Amino acid sequence: MKRIFTLLILCVVVFSANSQTIYFQEGFDNGLPPGWTADDEWLFDTPSNISSQYFTVPEADGNVACFNDDGLGNGVVGGGMFVTSAIDLTSATGTVILEMQSYFPNLDYQGNDETAKISISSDMGTTWTEVDDLVGGEGGDFSVIFYDISSYAGETVMLQFVYDDGDTWNYGWAVDNITIADQITLIAPRSFGLHAGSSVIMAQALDGIEYYNDGFVYNNGLEEITSFDIELSNGTDVFTQSFTDVSIPYNTIVRYSLDQAITVSGDQEWTVTLKNVNGSSDPDEDPSDDAMSFDLNAVTGINPHKGVMIEEATGTWCTWCPRGAVYLDEMSKRFGKHFVGIAVHNADPMAFEEYDDAITDFPNFPGFPSVVYQRESILDPDEIVDPSIAEMQVAPPATIEIGASLDGNDLTTSIGLEFLEDVTEDYSLAIILTEDGLTGTTNDWAQINAYSGGGFGPMGGYELLPSAVPPELMVYDHVGRALIGGFPGVGDTIVGAHTIGEIKGYVFDTYTIPAEFVMDNMHIVGALINSDGEIVNSTYSSIDDAVNNGLFVAPVSTENIYDSNLAEINPNPVKDIAYISMSLDEANEVKVTLMNAVGQQVSYNNYGTLSGTFNLEYDMSNLVTGMYFMHIQVDNKYVSKKITKVD
Repeated sequence: MKRIFTLLILCVVVFSANSQTIYFQEGFDNGLPPGWTADDEWLFDTPSNISSQYFTVPEADGNVACFNDDGLGNGVVGGGMFVTSAIDLTSATGTVILEMQSYFPNLDYQGNDETAKISISSDMGTTWTEVDDLVGGEGGDFSVIFYDISSYAGETVMLQFVYDDGDTWNYGWAVDNITIADQITLIAPRSFGLHAGSSVIMAQALDGIEYYNDGFVYNNGLEEITSFDIELSNGTDVFTQSFTDVSIPYNTIVRYSLDQAITVSGDQEWTVTLKNVNGSSDPDEDPSDDAMSFDLNAVTGINPHKGVMIEEATGTWCTWCPRGAVYLDEMSKRFGKHFVGIAVHNADPMAFEEYDDAITDFPNFPGFPSVVYQRESILDPDEIVDPSIAEMQVAPPATIEIGASLDGNDLTTSIGLEFLEDVTEDYSLAIILTEDGLTGTTNDWAQINAYSGGGFGPMGGYELLPSAVPPELMVYDHVGRALIGGFPGVGDTIVGAHTIGEIKGYVFDTYTIPAEFVMDNMHIVGALINSDGEIVNSTYSSIDDAVNNGLFVAPVSTENIYDSNLAEINPNPVKDIAYISMSLDEANEVKVTLMNAVGQQVSYNNYGTLSGTFNLEYDMSNLVTGMYFMHIQVDNKYVSKKITKVD
């Protein structure tokens, strides 16, 4: 007879007030049970004895059953099964539940499909019916899986467990505490927890910055979580945020983000606490993981003009690359524009070959994940905190600002510099486009995660996530998308001697942003690069902010000198006529270009050769209301003024 198996829907599971009836239970504490059969590769021992470098079996009470494909080594392919002896269910009536603890990360090394299957037989193994082809993806602990096998009540059955490595060197599967009973026995009704995310990995933060915490809420209980509160407190200030209309079933983890900003000041410890789950004060079976604390210790002395750039070599396939994501995210949150982090992806959907080649060809590149620090050295992601903070306190040779114009998807970018010291070195300028918020739905967007289970220590909550973090839990930020001017930057742009207060600028070639890029999620990164190829200052801007700045250099030349005292414009805002006040010691041609907020030229006036002190009229009466940029050019000097047109 064909049997239909149902993975139980959690919301309909009811814990009986009566005592449980357990028909069968096996935990392997005495090895392979009598009457069972197993292929030689299946091991029945403690997790510590059967774990290997890349397949770490979670802790358990006593022995577990395990097929460790990783431990067999490269070149040993195949799989195997173990089969129970006859299990007597002849006295069972009504509901019958098969449940067990399973650890099947299902990492599918290099895309080769490893499988774990459970089957049942009611004719002493003559025929088998598949109960489940496991999806797996567990985090670093055993999960409980369970099935309704009530159709087998009153019969004698056998169970079969089959692992296959997909004909390659893969990972494995571990099983423990196989139980058949009249109700679920291994999962508590209410069991949940919270992790404060990457906030816990470091203490330092920029004095005065607005800091936001985000982390994880997870459910280890049968009761689905549909609402919860998170309390944020430093012992004096207390904030609470409610989350409603959520769905967190058993064995599921979700991300949360708090709307309440913390202003960093002094040294403070903050605690986030999970409360009021499903609007109930009923206790959590294990309240020890309902709260977590993190530190915000204010760092002072950061130079207001300095940005430090790191470029991380990463990939979704890279088992250790969550470390890079955690440190890039947290440094960005804690130091704002003083930290410019870029994720350069390799061999995944976000890979950008030109950038990837430049990073992996960097001298002495050791592998993934690695950080190219200021293009002067290679660091591990967990080594960037202290040197970055120290470098942020060193004055750069020049400030750096980003301006842009946008016509449809055609983006023209520019960099403006003001020198803070006398220099004689030549510099290059570079523009890099990055994008936040990238997600996908296919398996190649899943992040492989060696930190799953905590065997390699904490890593910003990744220890709670599966060995292959599913795409729906992954959001990729800081992704390098384009190099404008190439990786080394545009040379011969800033040459010769420069003095304190001197202002220079450069306009880059126009770049057409691909339609699949989300401009609202993008940033323009600007870098000042010395003659040794090292980055000496950097910053970033949203596209909107850069467009609001306008192009820093009039289109006539890329080597003009910015002179903020060249002209004044009144009134501002203006309704009809704007007056340009100027005073010229020598006779020079005066040209004025008016551009709109997206960088498009609106009008142009050449006032001819003028000298002395005078006011020029600029008619704006026929223009629509909004923001404009007036570029005034006199010989090799220019100034850009923001002006608002009103009715």
